[in-house]
Amino acid sequence: MTKQVQTYTDELLFALRMRDLPGSQIAEALAEVNSHVADTGEDPRETFGPPRAYAREVAEALGDSGEPLPFWRGVLTWSTAAYGLGGAAGAWLLLDGVLALASGRPGALGLPPLVPLLLGLAVLIMMALGLGHLARHKDVPVLDPLTGQDMTPPQPHWVLPAMITPPALALVLTAVLGLAER
Repeated sequence: MTKQVQTYTDELLFALRMRDLPGSQIAEALAEVNSHVADTGEDPRETFGPPRAYAREVAEALGDSGEPLPFWRGVLTWSTAAYGLGGAAGAWLLLDGVLALASGRPGALGLPPLVPLLLGLAVLIMMALGLGHLARHKDVPVLDPLTGQDMTPPQPHWVLPAMITPPALALVLTAVLGLAER
């Protein structure tokens, strides 16, 4: 498979996922594109059109409205809410612990400064590990109908470091600010 065809099928896969189609139907559409291109050697963009337009056609042919999911439905889920609240709580506890330690005052709820600091650090580490697990987790597999192999492209190597870097930078910045306040 050429880079051009792979790029097209990756974009089509994303567009079909955004329409909340089942993995088996996505796999059939991708297999159809791959089979046609292998048989004819044609450019998939010329034959099927832009990936988003073809995704709309596939969804409509399957009886779907053809409209992609609203942005909020794909972003606001229970897990994103839990990670957002957990990250905020962990950052607050960590910052409170560092600032309390630097100023010599008690931490949150009158606890010794090391308790909220370590608790916040533990929560942020759990959030980072959980996000790393989520980034690797494939909740709706797209299996090739002929071979049974997963057709989802592998996750780029930069995703996990990009997810863990912001909390790590926040931790370093919090420690630096806490020490600077001394």
